[in-house]
Amino acid sequence: MALVDFQSLLLDPNYLVFGVDAVLTPVDGFPFTLQAIDQSAGVAVGDPSGVQVDTVKPAATIRAFELAEKGLCAGDLNGAALSLNANTWRVESARPMPTPNGEAAGEIMLFLIEVDV
Repeated sequence: MALVDFQSLLLDPNYLVFGVDAVLTPVDGFPFTLQAIDQSAGVAVGDPSGVQVDTVKPAATIRAFELAEKGLCAGDLNGAALSLNANTWRVESARPMPTPNGEAAGEIMLFLIEVDV
């Protein structure tokens, strides 16, 4: 049985409609442009202990393959700068959001802190 191509069937259309150009600058690297979905108004994040109390945090999602093309993974993004929609953010943490085909075929959610420029 063939695997479903989540990239072309789900993620590509979402990024075509909702994606914006963003510039990501890793702490020890050079800036590069990629597509991001701006969720800086906030996303609900559950408490890792399992307690059902959500916190709203600014975030953005990016496709894992765009990072892999630059030789990066989610663990390389802590402290990176992300510029999108005329705002600059610092990446507080990054969480892989795999598809059933694995992390490389999914997205990475970046939790952000606004930077005063």
